[in-house]
Amino acid sequence: MTSQCHNCGHEYLTARAMAGKAIACRSCGALNDGAGGPPPVQPNSAAPGAKPAPSKPISGPAFTIGEKPRALDPRVLDEAYRTAVDAKAAAEVARQRESDGGAARLIRALGIVAFALAVLIVGGLFLVRYLGSKPAAVDWAAYQMAVPQIATELGTGTGFIIEDKRQLWLVTNFHVIEGTRQVDAVFRSPTDGSVLFRVPAIPTREFRVHPRFVEVKEGALDGRNFDLAAVSVEMFRPQLERIGVEPLTIAPAADIAVGARVVALGHVASSAFDLAADGDDDASGLATHSLFDGLVSSVRRAEGKPTLVQTSANYSFGCSGGPLMLEDSLEVAGVNTWGDVNSDGTAKAGLKFALAAEQVFEVVRDGTPLQSVRGEIRKAAGEPLPEPGVVDEARAWSTFSGFLDILELLEKDGWKLTGRDIAVTDAAGVGAHQHRVNGAGGVEVAVLALPRDRSIDLDIVEITGQQFRGLGQDLNPAHGTAAAIQVNVPGTDVPAVLQQGFEISIAVKTFFLAEAISARYLIVVLERPATAGSSVGGASPTAGLGAGAAPTVPPGAPSTTPPAPQPSAPPSTAPSTPPANPVTPPTSPPAPPPSTTPSTTPSTPPSTSPSTP
Repeated sequence: MTSQCHNCGHEYLTARAMAGKAIACRSCGALNDGAGGPPPVQPNSAAPGAKPAPSKPISGPAFTIGEKPRALDPRVLDEAYRTAVDAKAAAEVARQRESDGGAARLIRALGIVAFALAVLIVGGLFLVRYLGSKPAAVDWAAYQMAVPQIATELGTGTGFIIEDKRQLWLVTNFHVIEGTRQVDAVFRSPTDGSVLFRVPAIPTREFRVHPRFVEVKEGALDGRNFDLAAVSVEMFRPQLERIGVEPLTIAPAADIAVGARVVALGHVASSAFDLAADGDDDASGLATHSLFDGLVSSVRRAEGKPTLVQTSANYSFGCSGGPLMLEDSLEVAGVNTWGDVNSDGTAKAGLKFALAAEQVFEVVRDGTPLQSVRGEIRKAAGEPLPEPGVVDEARAWSTFSGFLDILELLEKDGWKLTGRDIAVTDAAGVGAHQHRVNGAGGVEVAVLALPRDRSIDLDIVEITGQQFRGLGQDLNPAHGTAAAIQVNVPGTDVPAVLQQGFEISIAVKTFFLAEAISARYLIVVLERPATAGSSVGGASPTAGLGAGAAPTVPPGAPSTTPPAPQPSAPPSTAPSTPPANPVTPPTSPPAPPPSTTPSTTPSTPPSTSPSTP
């Protein structure tokens, strides 16, 4: 129900239960009865005698002055509320920051200190790891254990142990075992050089060489050939493991960088060392387990030829066949092979060469046993000989280029070619030739013999003349080079003067790996008048040998030099084999033959500077 305000007429809600209760009008504020009756009587609280209150309250629109107030927009109220709340929150945050600012700064400082400590700790760990990887901390003795000395009847060299397909191999240079029938691998203590274990009497014919060994060796006029050899030593694994030998690892050739630091390991010859105590003759005159450091100067690659690693590591005689190891990875980068020399035989600084070690895998996996190479030489010897004067077969031999240079020098000194023959030694490796002196009035005679194959050692065993023996011999152990001798008065180094018609017999023998073998060779005889002036072979006749005549040697007869340079290093040409940092010569070499041509051992550098590959 509704009723109207008695003052302004505005309707308001009424209820019977609200009778007698005063309800204020929402429009004018006047009091009305809750049930819609007459307005309730207002209590008179005035003092007695006071003027009674007016019957109508003083309220309502009559008291509104000016424009009626507008109703407030609720959105404005909400915005004002949010602004007030945000302001209060900001004031609280500011007060809190002010109260805990010191603690926050302390926490931040502690965080910075903790970060700095973490950086120092991590950096220190990296530094320790870096310093621990430097070569100075390498225990080289562990690697030297895998680097045995190679001992032969001709001298000593170096080798090293690798493992391929679960099989142990001994690797070295071919020229270390060349000319020998068997070798010993001597494993020595890196501390005192004492023998820990010896692999005795390894037959050289069991060594493997590169599949292209013969092909490249015969055609390498610059001396760059696959001078590598390897033999299985798997049967000695228990003994090698017992003394602590661990195989060395081969570095890929692509990983060998110019400028990388390297260390060469080997058993170098030195007059300062004499460790032959207790019968250890193999160590006499050796600085066993020596190290030589340097850089990789260059890596030289050529199509169809072995890859060479040039290094400044100044290793010397006796280190041939040893490993050239990278300092950072401790892998084998190369096999120490040879060094370039000056004309006086001294080594050229920074010109040492190693064969890239990765090529060793081609030897152990696909290599040719030297026994098979021996068969190839025999097969070539069995080919029919050319008709005399029809085919100059010798000019097709790889060994012939240096031989021509010797002949040119001899011709300049007055020597004339008077006899020439291409022949083959028999199954025992023996050949024999007869020569009758052509020149009248007394001549000097020289004999040269040249093997067809670079792997053949050819010796002029002896020259005899009718009832005279000991006219000359050349037992040079160098392979693939000419043997050269001038006929002398027996028992002296004085050139003999031979009369026309005097006959000499020349005995030749051919060897492969110190074993006699049938092989093809060239032999020539040269003569020159004994009255020749100053010459390579002597200035004046000193003896006369004719049919039935006895040699005579005048008092004070001068000694002379050979009629030609050493055949192992012809002048003005590259050597037929690289002038390797060769094997160390034996401590007690055999006595030289009574010949005017000094024997050239593998430890003697060539007299001329080799061509740089």
